[in-house]
Amino acid sequence: MVREVLSARGAFGSRYAGSGGLELPSVSIADEALTRWTAAPAAQVFGEILEGYIESDLAVKISRLPLSSCYLIDSGKPGPLCTVSSGVHGDELCGVEASYLFFKDVVLGRRTLDWGAVVIVVGNEEAILENRRCLDVDMNRVFGGVGLEGREVARAKELEAIYASRHEALQHLQTEGAPLVADFHSMSIQSPPVVWGEYAQHRHLPYLGIPNAVLHQRNQVDSRFLRTVQGFSTNHHSLAFTFECGQHHAESTFLLAQRALDHFLRYAGVLPEPAEKTSLERLGLLMRTVENSKGFAFRDNPITGQPWKSFDVIRRNGEIGSDERGVHLMPKDGYILFPRSPKSIAIGEGAVYVLAQQEESLRNALNHSSLGESS
Repeated sequence: MVREVLSARGAFGSRYAGSGGLELPSVSIADEALTRWTAAPAAQVFGEILEGYIESDLAVKISRLPLSSCYLIDSGKPGPLCTVSSGVHGDELCGVEASYLFFKDVVLGRRTLDWGAVVIVVGNEEAILENRRCLDVDMNRVFGGVGLEGREVARAKELEAIYASRHEALQHLQTEGAPLVADFHSMSIQSPPVVWGEYAQHRHLPYLGIPNAVLHQRNQVDSRFLRTVQGFSTNHHSLAFTFECGQHHAESTFLLAQRALDHFLRYAGVLPEPAEKTSLERLGLLMRTVENSKGFAFRDNPITGQPWKSFDVIRRNGEIGSDERGVHLMPKDGYILFPRSPKSIAIGEGAVYVLAQQEESLRNALNHSSLGESS
């Protein structure tokens, strides 16, 4: 159940004044987070916060789940079950830090839940400690089992019952409505932040705190997507989103992750503060993911004369680049997303760019709709 309330300033509101809605602090949040999460295991960092927890002082109950670096905040009242996932890639710390700060505020009594429950999941603990994307395999491609081996495979299997909302430690909760899952990430390249969601769930996008979104039709995505946190959770009847908050160690990325987490939990209805709407600046519908090919090279953006940047607009039949087979053309008006140097990716092992069709009519409709309306 999503609470149908709108407006009001956020708990993080004072930190987002200034140009673009984000005011950078004098102390580096990114550096502080990097130091925190590479100095000690996540379970130890969260555990130190829990040492000061006195159950009788709070309106919520906080407990460790029987899985490392997984925690339950329970209001004791019927309501939504929200899972906040982060650190599935070990060098993407913005969501881990946002989860930690929220968890700390709840333990210290500075924030509370109105109803329902929140599960905090820190995914790839070992990789986080080493500030590496992964140790053996990409953890966000192995949920549901793929016949691989490695530390990430074992950890993913361990967490599946949490993401599917069927772990025995959650069965006592009085949940209402579909479970909600937010999986937080960041990017190695400079890119505007973006939230990914299924097309059928587009009406939720303006309330998630990120101004750019890409939708996908479930029958058109790569099978690897089904092995991600979002894909696996959706397969188990959750309302799931992936939050890409910006470049890995940018200050704005960490601030945006905090704001997006706040918006997500407000919109779910578990927080006492009402939901808040964010105007969508860009909205795309996923068309295709293009893998590296022999001899591929990008053309420059003909408008700027510079290399392509994520969310640059390309008109239909615009030239993206070329390889030994010919020129890559844009099939419809849309965006190029996450263009990466082919030299950094082995042929057949990674995407060099993603294409999304512009959805201007839907974007305008969502920006003018009210909470609870369908578009």
